[in-house]
Amino acid sequence: MKLLEEKRRFRRYRLHIGAQVVIDDGLTRVPAQVLDASTFGARIRLAEDVPLPADFYMLFAHRIEQCRMIWRHQQTVGLEYED
Repeated sequence: MKLLEEKRRFRRYRLHIGAQVVIDDGLTRVPAQVLDASTFGARIRLAEDVPLPADFYMLFAHRIEQCRMIWRHQQTVGLEYED
């Protein structure tokens, strides 16, 4: 069996911390769990299956990051942080 080739440019570290995805100009917050993260992005699992815009904010670990969705499979989302 062939192992999957790693395509990420930066190593991700496993985390299991709570987060909130902020959408609708701050009017809606969706609970989420950060599953893994790097300096430039993360993989999260949303607590509920809600539509997300391409760009949103995420609050976690005493920080706020502007994010861009890279991929999505059901409630799991891959994102990158925007500058």
